Amino acid sequence: MVKTGSESSIVYSGGVAEVKVTLKDMINRMYTQSADELFVFDTTILSSIPELIGDITIPSFYQHWDNTANESEGRLWHMLSFGPSQTGIRFK
Repeated sequence: MVKTGSESSIVYSGGVAEVKVTLKDMINRMYTQSADELFVFDTTILSSIPELIGDITIPSFYQHWDNTANESEGRLWHMLSFGPSQTGIRFK
C-alpha cells in the first residue's frame, strides 16, 4: 500500500497523505485520471513495502548519513514521491 492524495491536499495538510491504495492501482489510475488528482507522497513506504530497500542504492558519499542506525533514530527517512509528468517543481 502507498499513501496518496491530490497535490493540493498533501501541501495544505503539511505533507501528509492518508488515502491508501496499492502501488499497482496507483500506477494504473495515473493512466486514466486527471494529472492534478493523483500524487503519491509516502514517508512510510519502506514500512509498507520493505522489499523496496533492495532496489535502493545509497551513493557512497551519503552512506555515513543514510544508514540503518540514523533511520532507526528518526534522523532520516525514505520517501516515495511521484506524480504525473510536468506536475513537480520545475528547474529554472
